[in-house]
Amino acid sequence: MENTEQNSVSKDDKTIAMLIHFAGIISIIGPLVVWIIKKDQSDYVDKNGRISLNYQIPIFIISVIIVSIVKVFGVGGFILTFIGLINVILCLLNGYKANIGKYPNYPISIKIL
Repeated sequence: MENTEQNSVSKDDKTIAMLIHFAGIISIIGPLVVWIIKKDQSDYVDKNGRISLNYQIPIFIISVIIVSIVKVFGVGGFILTFIGLINVILCLLNGYKANIGKYPNYPISIKIL
């Protein structure tokens, strides 16, 4: 994705965008709530919220499917751990990008929003 001009985005907007990505480490609810509250106040926050949620929604669905498989068949727990680790790394990296004024890029995302 393209970069923004770092001077055109306020420090507060960058911080909120960063927090949207960091909240994705814990659950999908954090980014969703922050995005809903702040999306109309800044285009930068709106776009970062959409990018984060377009990643978090498929990850949430995949995680629910894998948890179901683990409960039914008792296998696949390592895959869930791997997904969780990748999620933490991607959320931290993209939160950092948002904080320096760049649009993040999640490799596993579906344009939903």
